[in-house]
Amino acid sequence: MRAVRALRLVDERDAPRAFGEAEDVALLYFTSKDCGACKRFAPTLMAFAKAHDVRVVAIACDASSTAYAGLDGSNFTRVRVREGAVASDEDGTSVVALNALLRALSIRFLPTLVVVNLKLDVVVTDWGRTVMSLNSNPLPAWRRGESGLIPNPMRAFMKGIEQCAYGGDSSAA
Repeated sequence: MRAVRALRLVDERDAPRAFGEAEDVALLYFTSKDCGACKRFAPTLMAFAKAHDVRVVAIACDASSTAYAGLDGSNFTRVRVREGAVASDEDGTSVVALNALLRALSIRFLPTLVVVNLKLDVVVTDWGRTVMSLNSNPLPAWRRGESGLIPNPMRAFMKGIEQCAYGGDSSAA
């Protein structure tokens, strides 16, 4: 995911922005101007980004600048995208080819929050929105390269299944 650091980021005035060397986690937020769920999730994402000082990179899947409405502040940048497979702007600088990015990250529905650990160069999860709803602070796990889902309830559930399946002796498993 070294390509994430190479994304051409711009602020709300189209001024270039870059990832800082100290940044370890980036949240890639795929949105659209006509997406009601995106509009409902944006305030939650803004509050999370501000509270935890993490970068959110907004990517409009319809290449519309109005898709960024409601996303502002120093924690938010956006990616200049172009529909189709064109990967360079009029001035010759690179612009993300939207379709290629969506395919590479398997984006199938909106809104999608992809969490990237920049230090480990890995996609930690593409279920970031769900993780945020289940875990009040998944950031430490994301920094470790983990999904952020709380495993304890699942472990307890699996232990119960083992006890049922093996008559209480989980060592038989």
